[in-house]
Amino acid sequence: MLTIDTAAIGKALLEIIDKKEASEKLTNEQERKEAANNIRNLRSKFLEQHGEQLRSILEEVYDDLSPDSSVNPPLDYLANHYKLIGTNEKGNVYDVNHQEGVPIDTDEYGENPTKLVILPNPLRVILNIDAHTREEVWSVNF
Repeated sequence: MLTIDTAAIGKALLEIIDKKEASEKLTNEQERKEAANNIRNLRSKFLEQHGEQLRSILEEVYDDLSPDSSVNPPLDYLANHYKLIGTNEKGNVYDVNHQEGVPIDTDEYGENPTKLVILPNPLRVILNIDAHTREEVWSVNF
């Protein structure tokens, strides 16, 4: 059985997201290139160390919501943009808008364009159901 270190996954995801969000504020082209390279390295390291574990979490979610669908590569479920909403003892706390995520077909929500997205701190998977509705479908706290 695969042991899932959710604390390490969350910490590594938080590092990627923090660096990505900080890089979007850079104005110097050389600094932006260095930041992009750093983020690529962090993503590669993440997949090497935690990709299998995160895939296992996503497979659990798919088994519940859309058992006939395939899981995408784990980092596809990161949002394009995160909104900083606060901090806690583990670091920054982020949220995302309802348009973020990977589309998923699920009979439970009819014709709504549902999307899955991963948020760290605490590590969780959110199902964005429509422009106003979302559901936490997996959490380290479950």
